[in-house]
Amino acid sequence: MSTRVDSETRALRAPGPFVEPMEGSDWMLLRFEAPDTPMHTLKMVELDTSGRGRQVTLDEIAAVVPRYLGISPYYTCRVERIDGRWHWVQDQSFDLAQHLDERHVADRDELRALFVELAEGHLDRDRPLWAITLVHGLPDGRQVAIVRAHHALMDGTAAAHLFGRVTTTVPGTSPAEPGELPAARSADRPPLRRRLAAVGAATREGRRRTREFAPSADVPRKSLPRSMFNTTTGTSERRCGTSELSLPEVREVADLAGTNINGAIHGIFAIALRRHMLAHGVTPRGPLVSNFGVAEDRTRERCDGNRLATARVWLPVEDEDMVNAVRRAGRSCEESVALRRQRGFELQALAAEFSSFIPYLRERFVRFMFATPVHVLTAYVGGPRETRWFGDVKVAAWTSIAVSVTPANVSFTAYTYEDRISLGMVTTPASMEDPQAFLGVVREVVADLLVLARAES
Repeated sequence: MSTRVDSETRALRAPGPFVEPMEGSDWMLLRFEAPDTPMHTLKMVELDTSGRGRQVTLDEIAAVVPRYLGISPYYTCRVERIDGRWHWVQDQSFDLAQHLDERHVADRDELRALFVELAEGHLDRDRPLWAITLVHGLPDGRQVAIVRAHHALMDGTAAAHLFGRVTTTVPGTSPAEPGELPAARSADRPPLRRRLAAVGAATREGRRRTREFAPSADVPRKSLPRSMFNTTTGTSERRCGTSELSLPEVREVADLAGTNINGAIHGIFAIALRRHMLAHGVTPRGPLVSNFGVAEDRTRERCDGNRLATARVWLPVEDEDMVNAVRRAGRSCEESVALRRQRGFELQALAAEFSSFIPYLRERFVRFMFATPVHVLTAYVGGPRETRWFGDVKVAAWTSIAVSVTPANVSFTAYTYEDRISLGMVTTPASMEDPQAFLGVVREVVADLLVLARAES
């Protein structure tokens, strides 16, 4: 296997080194990282090689990856601070071998232990912020490719688009390779006074739009006491879990409650959290708050960056009526997304550039605040409904494990693929000791809701 990126890949670059200032939202996520807070996500692609009769090798991956590095200029860039601002800088000594490795596991329990190991480590900032681990040893000859990508490099929507770009719907075919990479954007930016004025103007406009939206009891507006899911820990130790649900079954639950898939997933999650709390001797006194990202442009198929803003939704864990809990969670999701789109995305993008205070706030205040604006993190990303292929290798499943960021130490993700919803969780031991067992509770909740749905049909 070649240890250096080939000349064909280098030729994708425009003449001269690529240097580009990071956008505020990407910069902010880079600043969130701390010794106890890794800021990369794990994307697990399960590979079914039964049709080709042989397993994927690391050499094969090394031969294919360079063809698609040209999808984004940032895939071969490291991060560097220049004149007080973070930049993407072309890695002139990019070494593909430093981004690829392989591991062997005996079963899925060992695979989950590997997830934990990879979730706890940090990506090397002296290199481009991604890595691929090819895992051997699963039952039925299955393999898993685990992609670690820093959140500053891409959000969940970008990862889903990248998955679509490097796979096809027809076995044995290859997707079109990217063309020439774009030139770097200018490093020029307005003076500080103008940038602060722009933030002030965007703040006033956001307030005006919020007033026009009218107050809604379905959208959280204040901080609430901490819960068992966002206790202060100060540890880099993580727990991971994966599972899946039937997409048609979750759609039945959504129809029962009169909501959409996103609302149904949040309602199911809320009921499972309630059961977890009761099992641990905690009686829910009120709803919890979840934070998830809303994509700014759902039509643009970007494969890098973070073009989203957050929305806060109620998780009605205090509600004993399961159907009503799903209905309330769904209504909150719909209202919160609508409010975010009404308020726009400009303020969060502008304010993100002034994120240098984040580490200070996390250390001095966020860890010790009694009240918190968010208890858990959630994400729902719609993926392809058809089977995808890497050449002659079938994609059996793909799952995401996101990041847990203080004060929200529980992160729950749901990605659709074919007729399934893949679930991934990452937690700290203090917030949730066994996320794998919790995902079993999520499946039980769906089964109970299906009983109710089918009784009404």
